[in-house]
Amino acid sequence: KDDFGRIAAQTAKQVIVQKIREAEKESALAEFGQKSGDIVVGHVQRFERG
Repeated sequence: KDDFGRIAAQTAKQVIVQKIREAEKESALAEFGQKSGDIVVGHVQRFERG
């Protein structure tokens, strides 16, 4: 029973982290998507492959 609770908590954490990353990506796209083709200056805080 404890294993089920632990697994459920890990799964919930993974789903929450995934949703946060998706929201961050959508936010960045909404903010900078219209700048496609423009030269911009920026600072990379995190790089993710995929």
